[in-house]
Amino acid sequence: MKKKVLVTGSAGLIGSEAVRFFCSIGRNVVGIDNNMRKYFFGEDASTEWNRQILENQFKNYAHYNIDIRNQKDIEEIFAQNQFDLIIHAAAQPSHDWAATEPITDFSINATGTLILLEAFKKHCPEAVFIFTSTNKVYGDTPNKLPLLELDSRYEIDPTHAYKHGIDETMTLDNSKHSVFGASKVAADVMVQEYGRYFNLRTTVFRGGCLTGPSHSGTQQHGFLAYLIKCIAEGVTYTIFGYKGKQVRDNIHSSDLISAFYEVYKSPRIGEVYNMGGSRFSNISMKEAIEKVEGFLGRKGAINYSEKNREGDHIWYISDVSKFKKHYPNWDYKYNVDALIEEICEMGHFSRPQIVGSSLVSEIQVGTNDQIFVSAHVTEVFGHVQALKAYLIKKFPRFVFVEHPFLYTTIPSSKASAFGNNLLLQEKSKQKPQMELFSYINNVLLTMYWFVKNGRDSKVFIGINSLNALAGLALRLLGFNFKLIYYAVDYTEHRFKSAWLNNMYHFIDRLCTRYADYVWNTSERMQKLRATFVRTPSHNLLVPSGVNLDKIVSKTGDKNVLVISEHLTELKGINFVIESLPKIIELNPQARLMIMGVGPYQEELKRNVSKFGIGDRVEFFSSASPDVYLDKLGNCGIGLAVYDEKRAKTAYYADPIAIKEYMACGLPVVVSKSLWISEEVTNKQLGIVAENFVEGLVVALHELWKNELLFKSCAENARNYVKNLAWKDVFDKAFYNTKVV
Repeated sequence: MKKKVLVTGSAGLIGSEAVRFFCSIGRNVVGIDNNMRKYFFGEDASTEWNRQILENQFKNYAHYNIDIRNQKDIEEIFAQNQFDLIIHAAAQPSHDWAATEPITDFSINATGTLILLEAFKKHCPEAVFIFTSTNKVYGDTPNKLPLLELDSRYEIDPTHAYKHGIDETMTLDNSKHSVFGASKVAADVMVQEYGRYFNLRTTVFRGGCLTGPSHSGTQQHGFLAYLIKCIAEGVTYTIFGYKGKQVRDNIHSSDLISAFYEVYKSPRIGEVYNMGGSRFSNISMKEAIEKVEGFLGRKGAINYSEKNREGDHIWYISDVSKFKKHYPNWDYKYNVDALIEEICEMGHFSRPQIVGSSLVSEIQVGTNDQIFVSAHVTEVFGHVQALKAYLIKKFPRFVFVEHPFLYTTIPSSKASAFGNNLLLQEKSKQKPQMELFSYINNVLLTMYWFVKNGRDSKVFIGINSLNALAGLALRLLGFNFKLIYYAVDYTEHRFKSAWLNNMYHFIDRLCTRYADYVWNTSERMQKLRATFVRTPSHNLLVPSGVNLDKIVSKTGDKNVLVISEHLTELKGINFVIESLPKIIELNPQARLMIMGVGPYQEELKRNVSKFGIGDRVEFFSSASPDVYLDKLGNCGIGLAVYDEKRAKTAYYADPIAIKEYMACGLPVVVSKSLWISEEVTNKQLGIVAENFVEGLVVALHELWKNELLFKSCAENARNYVKNLAWKDVFDKAFYNTKVV
């Protein structure tokens, strides 16, 4: 018998997200949901619309309208099917409602869970059992923490052990839980006990605020979705107590399902995790109202009640570090701004049939219009990684091939297949060690992986010419797709070998000529390729973007200079190091931060020692964009300066680092050879260094001595990039390309 996935509460927020994901990757899914939410909260909270969508959308989904408290029916389902994964998301979820019918609440949350656990132990003990618990198991203990009242929120004392969020060590005892919280404690502990006592693979997730566009929010449950619904429809929204400054961490249902999938792939025994938006995604009621009003462009009708709900938390932010330690491949895709935006655009309010069709459409696009991408990568975040992150959020189905450049420390090429925001399959092959052979190997490997995993793709994106060439070759073999040549860089002298250099330019022109669309990152590139492109309107400008959603607004130390680069000999980093003694004479507090990795790192460190400035130079690298951008925000001036002899390597480029500097509010000092130097001068974003050592010192002196100029450049820099979020850049590119 083919093993299946069982989802309880399958028409609810978390259950339906789980159904969509597992059905989309080809699994047969059995769902249990009897629409008790309508009984709890009324017609507006009915999940019937979602059930209908699921049944119409997926032939591999079977729905059972039964009650999890009915032991006979549950036994029959387990006897008739073989499950290797059970996701238990059915529950009575409200504090207030539980107090009106405590026996019903307990029978659903506690007894229903026990019935499922017994069936699991009896019929499929080798399966994985995942339970969606709640942070309300901690009762009102979080309210006893030392909290500070700020303008728009409560916040924990920054010296407290829980400053990063509440972890699993918080006690469940000696607190007021609410009737709902108590019934969930019983279920939570029982799921752990079945794991530890019977040696079963059970995992408990103690959720913060779980939300998403499928959330049928009501006044009693689903604060963010309900708030958006009220403001959108002009309905009065009531804040209960705490001056509207109570803080919740919010996690998108998709991010939670990706955590479930990690557990399914590598299960543990009787484990428990706190799971919410953490410090990455949290908001107070007051802050949420302001943001939602901004997104919807209308004021809400807000009412305030002095009385808070029994057992309600004043401040709750989850610490998810335990889960991240156990499952390091997992991370968030949605912060609170992205969550609010998506619910505003697609949320379940006003016309649920439109929401339903939107959700169906989103999945069906993935069924037919797979995208295939091939690219070359280094260890540093760039256009390739930005596009990958964008596709994970926007396209339910795509294949992404990444070839490491020979000079990087990345050992292998890899092909990754994604479905509904999650990595489904990954293959890799060791990179060759000879330059010319590696290029031939990369083209052939891309073609092979396309035939094996991407042959039904409707769009092929080749990032840089060699990868676009593989797309042209596949079209010659008869494959039918739209080809996008995404040119993220260009140089007149790429190789020392004249033969290789001529071949490089020939391939570039060939791809420009025969691709359906060309994406250029700078106007200089766009103008260069205008001569060769067949359709001028298909020669598009797609500038470098910034992870604006990860930028934390703060004031850095103006004495700290920063260079963020892939560390190679072609960059001007060594010249900055050689200039640093003169810079220190100018400003005794000056320091240099070198951010990045690369083959030239050890040579740079030797030069730092040679000049005796080890105490003034810090090397920093992080694979996490969040950590990197946070560190960048601590700096004062961003440098993008090149030795004029090597400046031609960057002549056509649109360096991401410069825009990241500006997004963090750093004035910039750039070489005049860069195309953006004109923008820096005209829009007062910083200073253009006219020549290398002397020009750099003069530019820094000007910024340090003139406080007004420094502040003006910082403000102008932030404004310059405010519309260059990667999401906006790629949204516009795909809209103008009109291939998906």
